Amino acid sequence: MDPSAQGGQPYGQYQPYQQPLPYPRPPQPVPVNGLAITSLVVGIVCCLPPLGLILGTVALRQLRRKGGRGKGMAIAGIVLSSISTLLVLLMVLTGGAREAWNGFREGFEDAARSKGTGDLRRGDCFNVPGGDLERVVVNVETVPCDEEHDAEVSGTYRLQKSDPAPGSPRGETFAEERCLDINAAYARDSWALPKDVETYYYIPTEEGWSGGDRMLTCAFTGDALKGSLHVGPDSHDPDQLSYINAEHIVETVSSQQPEADFADDPAAYRSWARKTSGALSEQATALRARSWPEEASAALGARARQFEASGRHWDLAAKAADEDTFWTHVTTAEGTLTQQARIAARDALGLSTTPPPEEG
Repeated sequence: MDPSAQGGQPYGQYQPYQQPLPYPRPPQPVPVNGLAITSLVVGIVCCLPPLGLILGTVALRQLRRKGGRGKGMAIAGIVLSSISTLLVLLMVLTGGAREAWNGFREGFEDAARSKGTGDLRRGDCFNVPGGDLERVVVNVETVPCDEEHDAEVSGTYRLQKSDPAPGSPRGETFAEERCLDINAAYARDSWALPKDVETYYYIPTEEGWSGGDRMLTCAFTGDALKGSLHVGPDSHDPDQLSYINAEHIVETVSSQQPEADFADDPAAYRSWARKTSGALSEQATALRARSWPEEASAALGARARQFEASGRHWDLAAKAADEDTFWTHVTTAEGTLTQQARIAARDALGLSTTPPPEEG
C-alpha cells in the first residue's frame, strides 16, 4: 500500500532541518572619549594645568558633535585644571613658585650629597651630621673639598677573613695601622699636613660584619679643613712630586722598625737596615738623575749626597756584629739627614718649609 494514500510521508523522505537563527549580537559599548580621559589625568596630577583645561574643552566639543561617553571626566578635568592653573598663577604673582622651586632644588641637592659611610670613596670630602665625629652615623653629607669640611677620605681597604674583626682591640689596632699607611700614601707630603690633622676611619658595624660588610674607610679629620690634602698631579708639578716621592719612600722604609727587641730578633733589624740603605741609595740616584730647575739644582744635589751618606751608615748597621754597633750606625745615619738641607730643598721647589710637630 502506498503510504501516501493514507496521508503519511513516503519512505526515504524526512522533514527538512531548519538552521536555528543565531543569537543576536550584543550592543556595542559607546566608546569613551580619549581626550576626556587625558584631561582628567592631567587635572589630577597637576602637571601642565592649562593643558588639562584645553583638552577638557576640546573633549566636550567632540562629545556634543560625535557623541560618546566621558562628559563627566572632561568636566572634572576642566575643573581640576582650572584650579591648578589659578594656583600656579597665584604662586607666580606672589613669588611662591620661586620659593617652591628653590625648596625642591635644595632638597634634591641635599639628597644627592647624602652618602652612606660604606659608599664613600677616595677623595670624597664630607661633613658629619651635627659635627659629632664620635657618634655612629649611617649617612654623611659630601661637599666639594674647597669648602670647609669635617673629613676627607684617603682610601678604602677590604678586610679579609684572616683580619681581626672590627670592634675588638686587635681589630681597632689593625684598622688604625691600615689607615695610617693609606693616609701616608694619599698625602705623601707630611710637611704640608695641618698641625691638628688626625687619622679617622669607619669600620663595619656588628650587624654589617655579620651580613658580609668588609669595607674599612680611611680618612683625615681636623678643625675647619679646607682644600684637599691629596698629593698628585692636580696639586703639584712634576719636580715637586719627584722630590716628595723620594722623601716619602725613605720615610716609609726607615719607619718600619721591627716590633721585637734587637736581642730577640737581630736578623729582623739587620734586614730593616739593608732595606733602608737600599731605599736611600735608590732615591739618591733618582734625585741626581733628574734635571732640576736651575734655582733648585744645588739644594737637591746636597740632599742627594745626604741620602748617599746616610745609606752607607745603614749598610754598616746591617753588617754590625752586636747591638751597640748597630745602634751607633743607625744614630749616625739618622743624624746625616739634616733638617736644614730638607728645608732648603723644599724652599727651592716652592713647598712648605714648616716641619711637622713630631720633627720639631
